[in-house]
Amino acid sequence: MEIYIRDLPTKTEHEFVNNTTNRISHQIKSYFSEQIQNGKDYFHETQTFKLTAYDMEFDLDRVDGSYESSLPLLISKIMFHKGYYEDVLSSMLEDNAAIEKVMKMIKEVQEEAPDEIFGFDLDLLDEGYDFDPPVNFEEVDDQFNIINFNVCKHVGNMLKEYDFFEPEGFKNMGYFDEDE
Repeated sequence: MEIYIRDLPTKTEHEFVNNTTNRISHQIKSYFSEQIQNGKDYFHETQTFKLTAYDMEFDLDRVDGSYESSLPLLISKIMFHKGYYEDVLSSMLEDNAAIEKVMKMIKEVQEEAPDEIFGFDLDLLDEGYDFDPPVNFEEVDDQFNIINFNVCKHVGNMLKEYDFFEPEGFKNMGYFDEDE
């Protein structure tokens, strides 16, 4: 029996978004796996999980409190510099003007407040209705949060092998189950 292209099932928009989120999560987790593996001796020697990237120093075990030097901030930097924010936006939004608007806002945060992370505020959420078709920025923000959660949980699980790792921040933020 011959199979024709029109006979193949098509992916739903939801599956496409999930694939994009999963792909990006996997790529960032792979990056951290490599960095943690390569930094093993340094981490033991210094008893810290410091990593320098994008001309800034980050603490891989810092996930709660302010964003300054934190793992979520580093994830945000990677998302921006590798084009992952735009990949998520492009997978979810049809309106190029909406994508451009959000990317401009993300870039402003990266340049003007380098120790902060872009987040959708209520005004921007309301502006989503001004686009045609309307944009649900909450769903986009959910995908950004899923990537951050997946990566933080992965990094935390990798850091558990170090006897000087203190998991309280990861537990407080919900990256570890109560029994972990």
